[in-house]
Amino acid sequence: MTGQTGRLEKRVDLLLKEMGGLEATVHKDPGACSAYSYRIDACWAIIKEYKDAITIGGVPVGGRLGDKVKKLEQILDRMEKSAKSK
Repeated sequence: MTGQTGRLEKRVDLLLKEMGGLEATVHKDPGACSAYSYRIDACWAIIKEYKDAITIGGVPVGGRLGDKVKKLEQILDRMEKSAKSK
């Protein structure tokens, strides 16, 4: 695992844990999505960083990190849909 991949994976792991907990909160209180928008933006930024790293060839496509990034995207999408629907 390259250093860049390792750093990205650690950041994604932390955000997955944080957003996993926040998802339940947003489901109960859609307004929480606005309150945590800065953290949600940080998640989208790390997803962009991952996709940029793939584009320039610094990080291999897919694998364990790719699966985690995909899971983070899914959590964020569900949170945003929940916030919009209520």
